[in-house]
Amino acid sequence: MAFIFAWWVILFQKPTAFILIFLFLLISPISINLLISRLFQLNLFLVPLMLWFLFINQPQWEIFWKANAILSGITILLGNLDVFQFVKALQSLKLPSKLVHLLFFTIRYLEILKQTFEKIQRAMQVRGFKLQANLHTYQSIGNALGMLFIKSLSKAQRIEQAMRCRGFQKHFPEANLAGFNIKDYLYVSGFGIILIAMTFL
Repeated sequence: MAFIFAWWVILFQKPTAFILIFLFLLISPISINLLISRLFQLNLFLVPLMLWFLFINQPQWEIFWKANAILSGITILLGNLDVFQFVKALQSLKLPSKLVHLLFFTIRYLEILKQTFEKIQRAMQVRGFKLQANLHTYQSIGNALGMLFIKSLSKAQRIEQAMRCRGFQKHFPEANLAGFNIKDYLYVSGFGIILIAMTFL
C-alpha cells in the first residue's frame, strides 16, 4: 500500500492526498512527533531547493508537496516497524535477497555513519575549524569526507568478518511473522477504497 500510495501521488498529482494522510493519521499508531521529525529532516533539504527555484523564477511546488505527501504516507503505513521487522517482511514478500540485504544495511548503518561524521566534525571544531568560503574550508571538508569513507570501509570489513564468524549464509534466518488479522484487512481495504474515491475528486 505504501508503494501504491507513492505511485498514486506521482501519477495523479492530486494534493487531496493530504486528506487521506490526515484521516489515517487519526487511527494510526504513529505519533505526530515522529511524523513531524521526519518531515522536518526532509524539508531541511527541500526548502533551500525551493528557494533556489523561486530565485530563478521557476517554482516547483509539485516537488515540495509530493515529497512531503509520499514521506507522510510511508511513515504512517510503515513507521511503527523496526528495521528487523521491515527486513523480515520484505523476505516474506519474496523480494530479491540482494535488495533486502542492501536496504537492511543502509537503514541499519546510516545512524552509525551520522555519528562517525559528528565525531569528525567535533574534532575539526576543537581544532578551530570554521566554515568559510575559501580553499582551506573546501580542503578540510574534502578531507573529512575522505576520512568518513575510510572509516566506513573499515567498519564494513569488520562487520563482514563478524558475520562470517557467526556463519552468515547470505540470507537472514526465517522468522515467524504474525499473519493478517481483521484490523489489518479493514485498514488496507479502507486505504484502498479512499484512494480510489479520491482519484475521481
